[in-house]
Amino acid sequence: MLIYSTFREQGASDSNLKLRCSYVVLHNGEERVLVPLQKDTSVHYELLVQYAKEEWNLENDELVFETKELNVCPSIPVKLRRECFVAGILNDIGNVFVTRKSQKGA
Repeated sequence: MLIYSTFREQGASDSNLKLRCSYVVLHNGEERVLVPLQKDTSVHYELLVQYAKEEWNLENDELVFETKELNVCPSIPVKLRRECFVAGILNDIGNVFVTRKSQKGA
C-alpha cells in the first residue's frame, strides 16, 4: 500500500516534494521548531532526538515521535519507529510530534 503525507498535493512530482521536505516541523506541546534535514536518511532519527533535546531540554527522557500525516489514518497520531526514519519517512511528512515516553503511559 502506498503511504503518503496528507500535505502532498495530488500529482506533485517527487522533485518538487523533495525540495519542500528539506525541513520538518518538530512539535512539543504547543511549541514548534523548523529543523533542517540532511540528505542521508540514516541520520534523521538521531538528528530529531538531538534537536528535541536541545530545544526543549529533554536530556534524560526517552522520546516518542509521531505524525498525523499518513493517508491510511489521516489526522490520527501514528508512532514512528527508528526504522521509519532510516527508510526515509521524513521525505513524505512535514510535521513530527515529540513526547516523553513517560507521557505516553509506557
